[in-house]
Amino acid sequence: MGLATAIAPAPAPEPILEPAPARERSRRRATPVRRPKVGPVGRSHHPARPGGPARLTRRGAVVCWLVAALSIVGIAFGLAHGMQTSAPDVLGTQAVTVHSGESLWALAQQVNPGVDPRVTIAAIRDANGLGSASIVQPGTTLAVPVFGSQR
Repeated sequence: MGLATAIAPAPAPEPILEPAPARERSRRRATPVRRPKVGPVGRSHHPARPGGPARLTRRGAVVCWLVAALSIVGIAFGLAHGMQTSAPDVLGTQAVTVHSGESLWALAQQVNPGVDPRVTIAAIRDANGLGSASIVQPGTTLAVPVFGSQR
């Protein structure tokens, strides 16, 4: 052993630490810290509600209303396009006597089988001066337009 190690000063004693003064406990409860929920991608972080009702988010409600509105607009355009049938060419008229139990619809289908009966009925009413609520009596002779281009 050398002289230098024998004369080395002794290590200083560690200071004694006093305990920190106790804080007064507040009467309010501490608010828990909310941590972001981390889980597998695509899985809900909410527990399953087996008997509970399904909830619709605001975004889901907006999407449902938009789909409903677009459906109604599409149906309206489809009906309007279907009603835009051009009246076929009238080749002439045919005199038809109404029998008991016959309707204008049956006469329209009989005379112009390939044409929409509503178009033929409107032409019958125009040609004979009938109103929309007119009742045709049996034995009446009507002029029924005969259409050429049957669509």
